[in-house]
This record gives sequence, structure tokens and C-alpha cells, in this order.
Amino acid sequence: MKISTNQYFNMLTRYMGNQQGKIAEWQAKLATGDNMVKPSAEPDLAARSLQLQSTLNRQEVYLENLTALDGRLLQQETAVGGMEKMLSRMQELAVRAANDTYNSLDRQAIAVEIRGYRDEIMALANSRDGNGNYYFSGIKSTTRPFVENEGGAVVYRGDQTRIQVDVDEGNRLTINIDGNTLLPDLVRASDAGPVKVAAFAVLDDFATAVDTSDTEVMQRALSELDTVASNLQQLLVDIGLRRTVVESKKEIIEDKKLVVESLLSSERNLDYNTAVTELSSEMLALEAAQSTIAKVTQLSLFNYLR
Repeated sequence: MKISTNQYFNMLTRYMGNQQGKIAEWQAKLATGDNMVKPSAEPDLAARSLQLQSTLNRQEVYLENLTALDGRLLQQETAVGGMEKMLSRMQELAVRAANDTYNSLDRQAIAVEIRGYRDEIMALANSRDGNGNYYFSGIKSTTRPFVENEGGAVVYRGDQTRIQVDVDEGNRLTINIDGNTLLPDLVRASDAGPVKVAAFAVLDDFATAVDTSDTEVMQRALSELDTVASNLQQLLVDIGLRRTVVESKKEIIEDKKLVVESLLSSERNLDYNTAVTELSSEMLALEAAQSTIAKVTQLSLFNYLR
């Protein structure tokens, strides 16, 4: 099939347009350093990049959650540790107050110190984060967990809901300790049978017993204080274990991020040597086409007659 001069001219014109588009694309890649200038022009690369970027974004969210969780656990650990120290000091005072060498005035002075520790424990149990949310009130983070009612007894106003956050694919960690777990009720023997007693009631009864030199209640308080302190010590162990898990998770996520970033970089980052070579090749092809089309436009019947 013969091709007319006009058809040949049109073919060369389209070819030049395509070459100019390729040159512009390579120039844009060199200018940005990105292997994908237009997603529509690189659908497979765009799909892979989108998937990798989505994975990277998830890892960053997990890392942010873990960092926030570690900070929260540290604050909880500090509060519980402070409470445990107060209980330890109260246990020492319980032993001292039960000593027969102390008179009623001595015990009244000890009772004042005990009530001071009790108030400190309550303040720590009502600890808040930087946003004003309470650590130990369950999901009711804006509700003060431990308050005194009209009768002077301390009651818990929070709930027992556990709050969890995503820290990896299909893996969640609890970020809070509710008040009932922090200071659970104790079981106390009585003439009517076993009864539940709030932890703060144990502390208040202890202070009253020392103040009034009630040695029988003071002896009971030794055992009850040990139970309260043991629970706080167990919480400190649990928090420490969770912080270890968080640190381990952070290291794993950091490693995952590096892998995904490397894969994304290999997909998106431009190989400048290859790009310059390709650009030079396309420019040479364009110059050849321009030279050819210039010759075609000079062709006429008079050129053949000469």
C-alpha cells in the first residue's frame, strides 16, 4: 500500500507530539525526583504505591498510639507507685501504733499522719492527664472517680469499662485502669457474716482506731492494709509488663516502617542515570523526526522534475 506525502506528514506530526509528551514527562520526573508524575500514566505503579503508602500510614498510626500509651502507662505507674509508698508508710504506722509503749496522745498524732496519707492516696487516685481526663474512672474520663458523699464516705463514680487502642494488625492493648481494679472492695468478717468494705473505708477505720486507741481494729487493719498494698504492688507489675510489651511493639513497628519506606522509595524514587539516558534518547528521536518532517515539507512535483 502506497502512503501519500500528506499521510506521511501526519504520521510524523503525531510521532513528534508523542515524543514531546515523553520528553516533558521525563523532564517532570527529573524535576521532582518522583518516578510517578501522573498516576493515570502509571496505573500499576500508582496502585502499588497507594498500597504501600496506606500500609505506611497505618504503621505511623500504630506508632503514635503506642507512644501515647507508653506515656499514659508511665503516668499511671507513677500514681500507683506513689499510692503504694503511702500504704507502705501506713503499714509501718500500724505496727507502731499497736505498740503498748505509745499512749493516746502519741496515737492521736499518728492518726493525723495517717489521715494525711489517706488524703494523698485519694488525690493520686484522682490523677488526671494533660487534657484533664481522669486516669482511673473507666470510660467516664471526665468524671472525678473518687468523691466523698454527704456522710464523708469515699465512693467510686466511674465505671469498669476497659479502653483499648489498635497497636498492630489485629492487636489491641488496654490503656486504662478502672477504680474498682485500682482499689477493690475488701471482704471483712463480721457478726452478720462477711461484708464488703471499700478500700477508703479501711483507711478511715484504721485512722479512727488509732485515734481512739482501739487495738482490736488496729490489728485487723494490719491485715487489710496488707491486702490493699498487695493489690497495688500487683498493678505495678502489670503496668511494667505492659510497658515492656509496648516498647517491644514500638521496635517491631519501627522495623516495619523502614521496610515499607524502602519498598516505597524503590517504587517512587527516580533513577537519575536511567532518566537522563531515556531523556537523551527521546530528544534524539525527536530531532530525527523534526529533520525528517522538514525534508518532507520541502518535497514537491518540481523537486522530482529537476
